[in-house]
Amino acid sequence: MLNRSIDNGEAEAARVSTSPAELAPVQPEDLVRERVRRFMKLLPEVLSNERVEAIHDIRVWSRRLQQVLVTMFPKGQENRAGSVVRSLRRARRGLSGWRDCDVLIALVDRRLRRLREPDEQRAWRVVHDYLVKRREKEIRRARNKLANRKLFTLAQRTEDLRKRQGLDSASNADTAYADFIARVSEFIEAAYADWRAALARASESGSQADIHNFRIKTKQLRYRMELARDLGDKELLLPLEWLKQLQDSLGQWHDRAELARIATEAIANADFLLNGPRPASLLLKRLARELSSEATKMKSLLTTIQGSGELSQLEAWIANRSSGVDSLFANPPRP
Repeated sequence: MLNRSIDNGEAEAARVSTSPAELAPVQPEDLVRERVRRFMKLLPEVLSNERVEAIHDIRVWSRRLQQVLVTMFPKGQENRAGSVVRSLRRARRGLSGWRDCDVLIALVDRRLRRLREPDEQRAWRVVHDYLVKRREKEIRRARNKLANRKLFTLAQRTEDLRKRQGLDSASNADTAYADFIARVSEFIEAAYADWRAALARASESGSQADIHNFRIKTKQLRYRMELARDLGDKELLLPLEWLKQLQDSLGQWHDRAELARIATEAIANADFLLNGPRPASLLLKRLARELSSEATKMKSLLTTIQGSGELSQLEAWIANRSSGVDSLFANPPRP
């Protein structure tokens, strides 16, 4: 399992986003306002303390906000929207190293509590200390990137975007809503096609690069499908829960692969290797066994996906939306 505090943060975000009130159809601009509000609420907290959940949640809400913006303002239509999206991406990437250290330190802490071999404990303490120092650097780096005026003016910038598009005008509200729904359907279908192609490549090659790409495509599909759910499609609850579970499994694989890389980097120290070859050897042998086991599990997971009932449900939902998405949202909500 991953860091429980991080998992709980994601679960809380999901509960907030799937409450009965939010499953009622809403205006696209309301989705923007809510996602901006949640992102901006978390920004000062990330800059002032080191709560693990806040780091995770701001990355989640940056993705949710990004998806609604790229849907509302298609590429090439609004350069200012592209600037906002780039700010969100930079913020998320700036926090990725911090987030990784939080997760990996938690994994190492649990490992140290279970280990009984003194020499292997010694090696993992070296890894732990390395991660703690790395985390301090990542926090400084992330805060330097976050503490800029573009993020703190993000709420005003998105509000200006909506006004420039006339989204608050009653005269074109229905047209804007219909256009938005059509783009939601189009973007989900595109994301699903990319996801299936990535799944096929990962299943065939089993390479870390292809599995990592499949993980990214799973995130993209999930966050795009959330827009349809938030616009009132209740049939999506089960497919979305399945995608979340799949994303969690792929995330666990990614975190363990990253831990192996960082652990090897941490013990690549001449003094440690010369003075403690046995601890280093025990650590490397364990990592080799675990990576082999993870590769087998991942191969099984990818094979299971191909014939799963959940995939069939997802395919059916995609097919239904392709054949008549407008019928689902025939009566747009009124401002």
